[in-house]
Amino acid sequence: MEENKTKITASTILDWVQERVANKEPLDSALWLEIAFKLTALLSDETNLLWERRQKVAQKKLGLLTGQDKKNVSYANAEVEATDEYREMRQQESMVKRVEEFVRIAKIQSRAEGGF
Repeated sequence: MEENKTKITASTILDWVQERVANKEPLDSALWLEIAFKLTALLSDETNLLWERRQKVAQKKLGLLTGQDKKNVSYANAEVEATDEYREMRQQESMVKRVEEFVRIAKIQSRAEGGF
């Protein structure tokens, strides 16, 4: 068996699953469990990245509010939501939700096929 040195991430796993689904390739219960296990193990990395991005967005918002004489939170929110940092934070939120949902579905799918 040839050893693959590519780092496995939640994104690579989800992309692989998405490709299998697009090609209508079935996933057996053992594979569902293996994928769920790996995603669960990698979830903390994705969650940590989400918190880092949330902090950057909050710091940007605080910087905007600090620079205002009259604190206009709505303006600061709109300004921050227009940034790449905010978009990246929202994408990371989606990633974490996708991983959590996949793990939930994998458990159900595995039970339906008699996996555990």
